[in-house]
This record gives sequence, structure tokens and C-alpha cells, in this order.
Amino acid sequence: MTHIIDIHSHWGTEAFYPLRGAAAQARQVQIWKTECNFVSKDEMAAYLRSSGVQTMLDIGFTRELPLEQVRTMHDEMIAFQKTHADVVLGNWIQLSPHTGQAGIEELDRCRQAGAGVVGLAVSAIGNRLSIIDDAYSPFYRHCAAHGIPVMFFVGYTGIGAGTPGGLGIELDLGHPRYIDAIAARYPKLQIVAGRNPWPWTAEMIAVLLHKANVWIEFHGMSPRRLPAELKEEIGSRLRKRVMFGCDYPLLRYEKIVGDWRSEGYDEAVLTDVFHNNAQRLLAQLQAN
Repeated sequence: MTHIIDIHSHWGTEAFYPLRGAAAQARQVQIWKTECNFVSKDEMAAYLRSSGVQTMLDIGFTRELPLEQVRTMHDEMIAFQKTHADVVLGNWIQLSPHTGQAGIEELDRCRQAGAGVVGLAVSAIGNRLSIIDDAYSPFYRHCAAHGIPVMFFVGYTGIGAGTPGGLGIELDLGHPRYIDAIAARYPKLQIVAGRNPWPWTAEMIAVLLHKANVWIEFHGMSPRRLPAELKEEIGSRLRKRVMFGCDYPLLRYEKIVGDWRSEGYDEAVLTDVFHNNAQRLLAQLQAN
């Protein structure tokens, strides 16, 4: 069985499902071509185990909730990781930047809980705030000092697509130039760019080649749909910078792993993508 380190997925349980509400869940069929089917915690762990996966889980919508409620959800995340440490590598924590010092203390509480890898995920589009806004600076300093990786979501978003004004979302918030700026300011910070960087593919490639503390994964999309320019680089100059991301339960491992294999990459390249590069990232974090 292929060993997979999935650097970004979600929960399949109803309480923590990434798409909130019936309308959003109905769009899963339209966007990802998969059905919304809730599972229990034990069923989720069993599926990860049968797929040969260790994953980093992200709830996402916690950034929209009061911190008191978020703490309770984090406790559940921590407990689940400790119970299923063989398949849950750790958790991505999403906090509103406006939580300030209280948010940093909560992030550190999760880090000190000893529940695998703790990372900070920052959604500029979700927060309607550029990742270079000063409100984030204390979070980045804390992450750089304590070996906490930070994930930034990059590229186009389907949220608001096709609506007048796109729900007020400015697509520029997903531009790789902002990741480049953060990587330059915080060289000890390990940064993961999440998702397909289109339409700024060339810009993202340039950042990855220039900044050794930036990595990328493509959760939420089959590798078959990546831009040709990016596919070429995965097998050459970016071979050591790309990690596997699925976006379970919106996508399934058998589908995404199979699609990676269908793209014709050498087995050595796939081994790097499937787990070697993630292991290198973990080593970098431990070195900090």
C-alpha cells in the first residue's frame, strides 16, 4: 500500500463538515462531483487507515466563531488526534486575526497539547483581509519562533463565482506575491501554499524556486487539472517542493492517488510528492 502524507483535508463528520448548511453541501456535487455523506469519527479514522494515509485536518470555519466556542472544538480535534495518531498527523488551526493575543495563546495551547503537528491556516478570502495585514504579524512571529507551519490559500476561488460582484471577494487576495512577501520577512517560517495557484501559475513557480521556506500542495483539485506549466515543473525543478493534498471528504483518496499515478510521473517523483517532501518539511519544523 502506498504511504500517503496528506497535508490538507477536512473532517467527514456532520459537526465539522467543511461545507456548512444544505445549500453549500448541495454545491459539492456541482463543484467536486462527489456526494455529501457524513460519517462517524471511527468511520473516518477507518477510511484513512484503509487508505494508508496520515493527514493534517482543517475545520476552517472556526475563524468565524467566538474563541470560547473554538476552544471546545479544538479540544475535540486534539482528543481525536491522540486517539488516532497513526492516521492523524496533526491539525490546522484557523483563527480570526482579530483575536490578537488571545488567539495566539489558543494556538500555543494547541501546540503544547502534544497532539501531533499544529499548523496555522490563514485564508485571506475567508477573512476578507490580505495575509500581509499587520494584524497577522504577531501570529507569524509566534509561528516562526515555535516551529509552527503556516498555510496560505492561493489562486482562484469558486466562492462567489458567477454572482454580481463575486460576493465582494477580490481575487487578488489569492495572489502569490503576498506569500513571497511573508517568506522574505520571516525566513524561519515554513510556509505551505495551498491549492492550485491559477491564474498566477508562473508567479507561484517563481516564489517556490526563490524561497526555500515555501512549499505547495493542491488540495481540492485533481492533479490532472493543473496547468501544463506546473505539471512540467513538478517533475523537474519543483520536485522537492510539492506535497500531496486531497481535501477529503470532498474528494476521495482512491481518486486523487489514482490521478497522480495516471499523469506519467516517475515513481521517484511520486514518492517525493506522496510522502518524502512532507517528511522533509517536518524535519525542518523540528530543526526550528
